Amino acid sequence: MAIDPEITRHREWLGFLQPVGLVVSPPALVKAQAVVNRNVVDLQQSLLAVVDEDGRIANFLSFVV
Repeated sequence: MAIDPEITRHREWLGFLQPVGLVVSPPALVKAQAVVNRNVVDLQQSLLAVVDEDGRIANFLSFVV
């Protein structure tokens, strides 16, 4: 059976997360046409923009978009 590279990328990304709160499956991410952003610097800067002083996500919609 061929391995879908999109599923592999999503599994890798989900492996970095701690399973607390919202958890989705790689097939669901592929179906939603989610794209894994491998540019770590841009990703860190975008995350810092939505996190408050306590390290919590201040605006969930901004976090997921």
